Amino acid sequence: MDERFNTEIRHLLKIKSILDADSILPLRFEVERKSLDFSRFELTIKGIQSLIGNPSLGSSAIGDTFLVAAEIASGYPWSAVPGLRFRSPIPFHPHIWPDGRLCWGSGGTPQPDLALADWIRGIIEYLQYNQEEGSMWKIDANSPANPGAMEWWKRNRGNLSRYIRPIDMARLRAWIDRSRG
Repeated sequence: MDERFNTEIRHLLKIKSILDADSILPLRFEVERKSLDFSRFELTIKGIQSLIGNPSLGSSAIGDTFLVAAEIASGYPWSAVPGLRFRSPIPFHPHIWPDGRLCWGSGGTPQPDLALADWIRGIIEYLQYNQEEGSMWKIDANSPANPGAMEWWKRNRGNLSRYIRPIDMARLRAWIDRSRG
């Protein structure tokens, strides 16, 4: 892996330490290296709620701990996007396939302007169904990975706080932006 990738890993670990010290945001995460060069790691996201079942089918299942497996191809970021996949529990979200893969809407097109922290922020925005100003990943109603979740979201997007407790995404974005470099 190149120096940019090593810088991005250091940035991710710096964000982790900042969140550990933040007494307002409930969000925490752990990073477990699975390869010597960090090209494979697992990210455990804790402290934020997300649906793991369809409330329309009587499921009130909410998760607050999520495991994401990351595999970073040697061509990242110039010719590959990070391979990020949820492990059980799989969030119930329009852009998360039932097998845990994430649909970013870019068709797998490399996005060198994004760092690993940006992709992780996108995951957190998905978990929160975040649609506020400043959100990186808007829900595209025309391209669902999970059609049942899309239909549920269309009916309930104005009342999401009834199902999950939102976190201060502006605070998270500020920490990520301030910790760059």
